[in-house]
Amino acid sequence: MLEQTRLDYLQAMGVAQWMPRRPLPFAPEPRWLATSANLAGQAQGEEETDVNELLDVDALLDEQASQVEADNKAVSPKADIASVAPKAPELDPDRNIIPNFHLSFIGSTLPVVWVCDNLEEIEILQRFIFSVQKALIGRNDFVGKGFEFRWPFLQSNQQDQGLPVALQALKAHWLFMQQTHNAQGVITFGESSQHWLQQVGVKQIFAAPSVTELLHTADQKRQLWHSLLPLL
Repeated sequence: MLEQTRLDYLQAMGVAQWMPRRPLPFAPEPRWLATSANLAGQAQGEEETDVNELLDVDALLDEQASQVEADNKAVSPKADIASVAPKAPELDPDRNIIPNFHLSFIGSTLPVVWVCDNLEEIEILQRFIFSVQKALIGRNDFVGKGFEFRWPFLQSNQQDQGLPVALQALKAHWLFMQQTHNAQGVITFGESSQHWLQQVGVKQIFAAPSVTELLHTADQKRQLWHSLLPLL
């Protein structure tokens, strides 16, 4: 194909013709230089190409902006924040509660453990247990000393002494008393004794508001007597 024919063919297709527009310094004289007609056609083709590219870019930007606007309308701000924001871990309120109670456990010949939450009534309760054992089994050979359980166990902020730990320790204390005295249950005196032993699932044979009230109430002493008879 002749060079001029090739140039005409490329110009008709709008292909840029990379030819020297003027003689280059210190170069051999070219056989072909772009004519004025070729230059005008090339400039027109480049201008059309640039305009088409700009139109394509504008159309693409408009399409992207419309898509973003549609997405913003579809998703509400509250829902978006809720989906992005991490959920805070649920806190166990029992971990922050440090119980404060004091119980005294007393073993005896009878297959029960006597529990009182009033330390001032311990000696009165021990004398009463002597009397009950003598009336039921004819002897009063053994009444243990008060085995205290105090919580919090340590006066320290570094140790975990929350409610779950307190219940676990109380359960272990009860199991020790149960095995030591072959106990089938407890007899509680005071609301605190009754409450905490119920929390760890201990069987309560009888419950009284206090030792003093039991001694001054015939009906309560009768109920205690009937509660102890099946254990013999």
